[in-house]
Amino acid sequence: MGGGPGYSGCSAQQVTYVCVETRIRVTSPHLDPLAMASVEPKGEMVVLRPEFERLDSVHGREFVAQLRPYVDQGAHVLLDFADVTFINSEALGYITMCLRRLRHRNGSLSVCGLKESVYSVFRMTRMDQILDGVYDTTEEARAAINS
Repeated sequence: MGGGPGYSGCSAQQVTYVCVETRIRVTSPHLDPLAMASVEPKGEMVVLRPEFERLDSVHGREFVAQLRPYVDQGAHVLLDFADVTFINSEALGYITMCLRRLRHRNGSLSVCGLKESVYSVFRMTRMDQILDGVYDTTEEARAAINS
């Protein structure tokens, strides 16, 4: 599946980028989707939403590649897992690696929209305790992060 990025929801304040190849939706203020590098000011939140059901070793690597520019900037990242129904240990390892790097750069990593099957994995591995936040919705996360 080739092709370039697709765009939707563009406004002066938020830009949503959907990478056709990885099916990951990124919502960020001040995003330059052509360069796939955010120029967001510190303190603003980037929302990444994988549009696939399984976050496994294959999708996990793709996901981290999309996440890397925001990790390098020390952004406040919210992973919206509303479409994810399965996550494996390798993907959890990628998330942990990103969390460690974000904290080193004064960023944060939170999640929202966890299905029960994914949330149970987060509880068993104690990911729900090491992340900066676990929220039901993006709105709840925004309110908590911006307060």
